[in-house]
Amino acid sequence: MSISISLTRIPTGAIVIDAHGNEIGEVVEAHPDHIVVEHGHLFHDDFEIPRDVVARVDGAHVQLNLTVDEIERHHWPRNGTPG
Repeated sequence: MSISISLTRIPTGAIVIDAHGNEIGEVVEAHPDHIVVEHGHLFHDDFEIPRDVVARVDGAHVQLNLTVDEIERHHWPRNGTPG
């Protein structure tokens, strides 16, 4: 019996990686329907990713089922405003 990702606890500070294993950023908030990911080291760009894009959660890593390019095409909200 598998547990739904939407019910899985996603820890803040977890590293978010795309479908190819590329690091995207770090989880700064986790909500029932989305996670907020901080991207960038010098100029931070926070954006929201829906939970249904999360493929798996493995301790300190969150793997998505999309690539970076696919994520950028979605224009999800960034810094609390629509993309």
